[in-house]
Amino acid sequence: MDIKGSRVYLGDDLHIIVGEEVSVSSFKDELIVRNLSIQPRTDLLANPNPEKLLRVDLTEFSIEEVDLKKTSK
Repeated sequence: MDIKGSRVYLGDDLHIIVGEEVSVSSFKDELIVRNLSIQPRTDLLANPNPEKLLRVDLTEFSIEEVDLKKTSK
């Protein structure tokens, strides 16, 4: 399954993860995100604690053996 333009707000209420293309395969057992960015939420750029903010940009992030077929017992 391929997903274009995904956004996930993190539980820290400070950051957002943006992925240009997310590819998930239970057959290959992998997760690939292209043009991944973890960045401060734009509504929080005036944060009084900027040392807690981070920005990470990756052209590709992948996880193999992600165990997408795992069944609950």
